[in-house]
Amino acid sequence: MLKEVNFPAHRHFKSRTEWEPIGFFSDCLCNATQFDLMLGFFSSSAINVLADGFATFLYNGGRMNLIVNDILTEQDKNAIANGKLDTQIPFFDITDIEKLKDTLSERDTHFFDCLAWLIRNNRLDIRIVAPKDGIGISHTKTGVFSDGVNKVGFDGSCNFSRAALIDNIESLTAFCNWDGNPASATINKLNGEFELVFTGKDENVVFVPTDKVKTRIADSFKSKKQAIIDALAENNVGLEISTKGLRKVNDFYPCGWLLAAAAEQNIAMLVSDDAHRVEEMGFEFAKAEDALKAHNIKNLVMASSSSVYGNCKTVPFKEDMIVDFAISPYAATKKANEVMAHVYHKLFGLNVITKSFGFIIPI
Repeated sequence: MLKEVNFPAHRHFKSRTEWEPIGFFSDCLCNATQFDLMLGFFSSSAINVLADGFATFLYNGGRMNLIVNDILTEQDKNAIANGKLDTQIPFFDITDIEKLKDTLSERDTHFFDCLAWLIRNNRLDIRIVAPKDGIGISHTKTGVFSDGVNKVGFDGSCNFSRAALIDNIESLTAFCNWDGNPASATINKLNGEFELVFTGKDENVVFVPTDKVKTRIADSFKSKKQAIIDALAENNVGLEISTKGLRKVNDFYPCGWLLAAAAEQNIAMLVSDDAHRVEEMGFEFAKAEDALKAHNIKNLVMASSSSVYGNCKTVPFKEDMIVDFAISPYAATKKANEVMAHVYHKLFGLNVITKSFGFIIPI
């Protein structure tokens, strides 16, 4: 039961302290039977990290309801789609808690089949949403655990992903209904906001079908260079882009229109999972360059990052500095993209300008 969990008196959790968000989630999962979570970025890598707690939650009859934004890894998107389609999925015995823990701790085909099975059997319900006006993304991070008697709500910075739980410095504040008001009032408010979105009654957001999570972006734009977007889609380029970043930059560089995505989205998509995502990022970037080359697009403005300079103490940074000592996966992928851009310039005449204001692709 949730009331038996040892919470700090201040009800505040922060990474790399005695009271960490990962501990909060693990303890609450082990003592709850319902978990309503509204995000922000979601990655099933969080379930891998919380395998023991999530297995216990399911074993105890738990049901999780998720509201997530429309930026997902390909594997998560496919698992959600398979759970909602009439495709064959192997049976999973969630009464065998030890086997379930093993399944949830591994990031393999068996794991994603399990996610699909949980969705199909109403133990995991995921609603993908986006702002109705097409600007920005859904980015709240709130939730409520319930054991049927007591409730614990929370609000904070923490997305539900491995990076948020393990790598980042995140924080959240918990609210226990047995603390009285205003904690109970806050939980009721969080519950109300969740239900409004989950039931489709929030006029500010729309549900996004799983098969539109990536392609819906290309469908949103009608420009004279629509063929470039189509080419990227045809090459299965997994780069996410945002209407909010659309801008004309002819005053700065003679390269036409640009479409920008927030760097945060790229970090969340491409390096919040396991190491294979880092490799995928470089692969996707190369495919994007191939598509541009095929359509004879000669100019590219792309985003790099000051993180490529690592722990360099000399400021300001200069273009001729050596940047071979990255200290994060994100920085390493940015460096790799710069190297690939140089290769495509030398071999195919692709002119590249790198900036640090988001991931940029010309259309």
